[in-house]
Amino acid sequence: MINRIITLTVLAIWLSGSMINFENAYSAKPIIIFDKPSYSPFGTAKILIVDPASNTDKDQTNFIQAVVYTKSNVGNVFTFTEVSPDAGVFETLIKLTPNQNEWPADLVVQKDDTVFVDFSSEGGSTTSGVGIDFASSTVVFDKVQYSNEQAKIFVLDIEENKVSSATDTVEIMVWSTTDVKGIKLALKEISTNIGIFAGTLSFTKDQSAGTALKVTSADVITAKYTDKTLPPSAKKDETKVETKDLFAAALIGQKNIEPDIRPPPGPEIVDQFGNILTNIQLGQVAIIQDNVVNKQNTNQKFAYIVLIKDHDGITVSLSWITGELQPSVTFKASQSWVPEQAGEYTVEVFVWESVENPAPLAPSKSIAVTVTHPLE
Repeated sequence: MINRIITLTVLAIWLSGSMINFENAYSAKPIIIFDKPSYSPFGTAKILIVDPASNTDKDQTNFIQAVVYTKSNVGNVFTFTEVSPDAGVFETLIKLTPNQNEWPADLVVQKDDTVFVDFSSEGGSTTSGVGIDFASSTVVFDKVQYSNEQAKIFVLDIEENKVSSATDTVEIMVWSTTDVKGIKLALKEISTNIGIFAGTLSFTKDQSAGTALKVTSADVITAKYTDKTLPPSAKKDETKVETKDLFAAALIGQKNIEPDIRPPPGPEIVDQFGNILTNIQLGQVAIIQDNVVNKQNTNQKFAYIVLIKDHDGITVSLSWITGELQPSVTFKASQSWVPEQAGEYTVEVFVWESVENPAPLAPSKSIAVTVTHPLE
């Protein structure tokens, strides 16, 4: 019983500050735990094996070995070290790389890969895996259109959460149609150990300086974030590493464009069978759909954009589809969303000329939705 308490205590300490939820962690059978739900191709995997049966010498630090391999059939035997004597909890760090020749590391991973850990002892055998995400970071504005108010810019990059006990910072470039040189803007982590960064950008008619960017009406403002978890030379091999320069765009003021594509009142939120949803349950597929109508005499390209924010105004989902409508044609545009947390959300829908050119073709629309737990 004492060993079980120690095991649970060490496990809780090791996971403290992480985003992993766990219940009933102790088991007679070995347990494998990864410190993140996925890793970048240049990430470091911290792996934990909980196995009291391997605590053979309670006065010394014990060692175990496990096979760590990938779906692409690359692997090796790695040594795990007990975190403290008589703990029964073992850990190791494994550095990942997409190219061992250019960036030496412990394990080679590829696109759509999975890292597996296979371990056996007197307590039993177990295998667990985690995915490799080659493009997980995001940069986004809090709005798609601004007048005189300040803009908030968010970056999601879990790998930049360097110090779990402090707030980290990342840097982005922001420019406008008027000032193509732009400025650098520092974003600060919104809280410790979360990997979400935020900063405020103001606008000026004078020279750009500090956190103020020079703009004029109808400008497009662009933010660029470079995911620094990949070294610059990673772009040499586009077959293995996706481009990590990420962009977001928004509009200053109004462009003099007739709203020829006009969605009717909406949007609607339906399930996969087309039934209207008045209440969305956690994990349920919700489809945000609307009719887009071209009321002009020429073809019109468009982008249908769905932005979803939580009750704190943080973007949790951003998706879009693009197309071209012939004259007098109505198209039912839709995007799906699977909420990961219960709570209050705002769904905003925009119709632009394109994702790169956020000129509105119709008024934006929004709707408030509630996501509940299925057991509530």
